[in-house]
Amino acid sequence: MSEWISVDERLPDVEVSVLCLWSDGHHESATLECVDDSLWHCLDDGEMLQSDPTHWQPLPEPPK
Repeated sequence: MSEWISVDERLPDVEVSVLCLWSDGHHESATLECVDDSLWHCLDDGEMLQSDPTHWQPLPEPPK
């Protein structure tokens, strides 16, 4: 699996699903989206959060 990337270093591309880690240790896949000129994190369950994850990493390739 990939190494965690700090959001201070760089953000993932908009509208690409990645694995996100929040400061409380919670992690799940999310997509960064631009809504009303601000960035939001849309979790895979459809919930929109504006709280910022601390780190992220690309999702692994699915098995073949």
